Amino acid sequence: MEVEVLCFFPFLRKSSDYIKEIGVSLDDLIYSAAFERARDRGCERVISAIKTGEVSSHHVLAKDVDMEILSYPFARILVSCIGDTHLARRYARAEAKTAYKILSASIADETLLHALAEDLGVTVLCGGTSHTSCDGVVGAAKLDFGVRMYRIHFTDYLRLASELRGSKWRLVNRMLHEGFVMVSGNDLLQLFHEAFYDRVRENLPIEVPGDICDAVRKYTDEIRQVLSVNTREDRSIACDGISQSAFPPCISYLLKRLMGGEEISHSARFALTSFLLNIGMRTEDIIRLYEKAPDFDAEKTRYQIEHIAGSRGTKYTAPSCRTMRTYGICVRENDELCEKVAHPLGYYALAKEKEKSEKRRNM
Repeated sequence: MEVEVLCFFPFLRKSSDYIKEIGVSLDDLIYSAAFERARDRGCERVISAIKTGEVSSHHVLAKDVDMEILSYPFARILVSCIGDTHLARRYARAEAKTAYKILSASIADETLLHALAEDLGVTVLCGGTSHTSCDGVVGAAKLDFGVRMYRIHFTDYLRLASELRGSKWRLVNRMLHEGFVMVSGNDLLQLFHEAFYDRVRENLPIEVPGDICDAVRKYTDEIRQVLSVNTREDRSIACDGISQSAFPPCISYLLKRLMGGEEISHSARFALTSFLLNIGMRTEDIIRLYEKAPDFDAEKTRYQIEHIAGSRGTKYTAPSCRTMRTYGICVRENDELCEKVAHPLGYYALAKEKEKSEKRRNM
């Protein structure tokens, strides 16, 4: 694999091998003035992940290849020194999303596809063949990659598809032959996205000695400030007539995860969306909340929200507390109001009335 390619996929094992080959030590990366650009770029990776949900990418000149590759392990050190698991997940999703977009733009390169698969430990074959190589059929991939079929070993498929939503990802709805699952080129891209996330998230946060965290404090302080500002903005809902402070713990928890760029289950999305619709939030405002989701698709999100809102028939009510417990998304947190209600909407009504009463007493 060309070293320039490693700039776009710095989480690969081959990137670690390359760093060893050029002889850059941890002390060099942390303390040497020669690698200040790598440190600055590493900090930029994390800040971009927080602000945009992606890692800013740009054309890398040949002389900057080493700095770009080294910026990735430094970014992991920064995330680890901060020690926020929420940030770790957000950063991992951003790296994965950026790599996914780069792979999407160059997917006709079968050599790259299989090099990535090998490094990530994923067994991928061309559909209808018994060979791991797709040599001689690159032209077909260029013509219509989306419908081109591939085979992925069922163990890899189960691992990578476990967090993907939708019935099409269930193994029972897939063609399975001799231990391999048939997938389209577009589906394979999505599975690679999950493999990228798993690799970046692996062992993160890592254990970093205290003296190293002290040495990079100017970077972690900057990241903490950006994280604090963006977290406040992300978790606030500015809609007339809606009191976010009256949300039940379960809804606040789901909203926090969604705004942090985390993947939440289909049942969690239904519960959150139906609750927000039931208390009067508009479809457009809810769509904006989902923009930070790692798999955000504006058209699909609108369709699903409008479906729950009843534009195509039945308007759905938010799940009860009992159903939320069945979903595994009940978060009671020893809240006294949770003990008095049987429904998140009941909690919201009581909490909102309590807020009004307190305001009247303070007037």
